[in-house]
Amino acid sequence: MSDGHAASAEQPQSSQAKGTRSDGLTIKAIAAAVLTVLALIPLYLVGDLIDERWSRERQVVQEIGAVWGEPQRLAGPYLEIPYTRTKQHGSGAGNPVRDRLLILPASLDMAISLAPEIRRRGIFDAVVYAADVRLDGAFPPITDDMFPADMIAIDWDNAMLRLDTTDARTIRGEIETVWRAAPLDLTPLSTSPVMPGTQTPLGAPAGWDNDASAGDEGVFAITYTVAGSHDLGILPTATSTHATIRSPWSAPSFQGSFLPVASEIGSDGFAATWDISGYARGYPSFWSASQLNHVIVDINETAFGVRLVEEVGIYRKTERAVKYGLLFFVATFLTFLILEVSFGAKLHVLHYGLVGAALCVFYVLLLSLAEVIGFSAAFGVSALAVVLQTGLFTLSVVRRLGATLVFVAILAGVYAYLYVLLDLEELALLGGSVGLFVLLSVAMYALRGINLSPGRATPGPALARAPSPAPSD
Repeated sequence: MSDGHAASAEQPQSSQAKGTRSDGLTIKAIAAAVLTVLALIPLYLVGDLIDERWSRERQVVQEIGAVWGEPQRLAGPYLEIPYTRTKQHGSGAGNPVRDRLLILPASLDMAISLAPEIRRRGIFDAVVYAADVRLDGAFPPITDDMFPADMIAIDWDNAMLRLDTTDARTIRGEIETVWRAAPLDLTPLSTSPVMPGTQTPLGAPAGWDNDASAGDEGVFAITYTVAGSHDLGILPTATSTHATIRSPWSAPSFQGSFLPVASEIGSDGFAATWDISGYARGYPSFWSASQLNHVIVDINETAFGVRLVEEVGIYRKTERAVKYGLLFFVATFLTFLILEVSFGAKLHVLHYGLVGAALCVFYVLLLSLAEVIGFSAAFGVSALAVVLQTGLFTLSVVRRLGATLVFVAILAGVYAYLYVLLDLEELALLGGSVGLFVLLSVAMYALRGINLSPGRATPGPALARAPSPAPSD
């Protein structure tokens, strides 16, 4: 009888202990969820830090570009022909006024070779380049129907061949110009440029004597080298524009109104070709200077070119890593719950918080180290440091090597998975969603034996106890 009463007394105590343990796990799960939400605050602060450093990098790039050379805007030459026309009044013909006819090439072949290099200031890098530019083409014959009907006379003596540049100070060496089979010396002009995005106009007399000499095609060849940074833009100013850019840079970003009709990109560089007709260009081949403001807007909208960028910059990668921060917290806190259920580990809510803080420090380490040693090396060092730190901390708390190895393996696996995600680019969303699905599936399997009903708590498979021996008679 005494044994029966003891067994009856032990059963409620065992049920009460299981119920208490289930209640404790419920509290831990709620606390882990609250800590996960609170983790958004330090992640947000880390995001602000990334933006601040990114902004500083852009500032340094602009400062280097201001000294080396601004992003270049290249355009073909054009003709400027002064003429006199009649100024109309409401009552009829008025006084003669001066105007200018601006004529674009009929054909333009642009061959550009970019030689990029990295300039460093402090811990920041800027991509600069030297561009060898060759412009070959021809102007159409100049006829009277290009001028307005109220034209009185053409000033052939002051007709000029002009070339607008972004900044003449960035031109290296001499500009070699051949105009109508004869050398021509382009010099800076005091007038304003015509092409949008340019600052310094160059020009030289076209050398026409009369209408007859202007009726021939004006063939030209211009060669020069210019220094720039980061971006290279092109204006398709001819009726038929053919442009080719070659460079040993392996990570180009084509941009603007037109994409290349053909391109080759490899580890040894890229080559891209554009073919743009006057129909796609959308503005006339000649116009009077009085109409210039309207045409400039249309010209600017047709710009295209290439940007020399890093494949994925350290700040962009770190920013993307922060976006997956919740995945780390969920994975880590679920692992702690699994350790408590499957290994009988006893963890305090404070332990959850300290490990969560270590996960936040990972991003600060990643950002600071990436600026010095590069993203890949910084990721490896930061992940190893946090895994070792949290692994040793977990071992000192649970005092079970098996449980600690499980935690370290899961955390290291999550870091490895994150590194793969950062290189997936367009498939990153798919990879992240699959990772969350797998993580949730593992958690559901590991925690499937928990019954949170008081007095009926069932431990996980690893905690299942052998049945108590039947009392002897």
